[in-house]
Amino acid sequence: MKEKLEQILREKAIKSVYHPIVSLTDGSVLGYEALSRITLNDCDFNIGEAFLLAEKYKILWDFEKLCK
Repeated sequence: MKEKLEQILREKAIKSVYHPIVSLTDGSVLGYEALSRITLNDCDFNIGEAFLLAEKYKILWDFEKLCK
């Protein structure tokens, strides 16, 4: 799994997507939620698991930086 995380970092295989946060009262956009998606086709874990693994393998800062 560490190798897969290193591959994600090497290939910059993270895509950020932004979803609007909309008021249910009037439909106005209050802000945006930023989400990260792994773009490797053969990745066996999701983004939440990737963050836990990155912490375990002491590469969390690099992983967070790529997501930003």
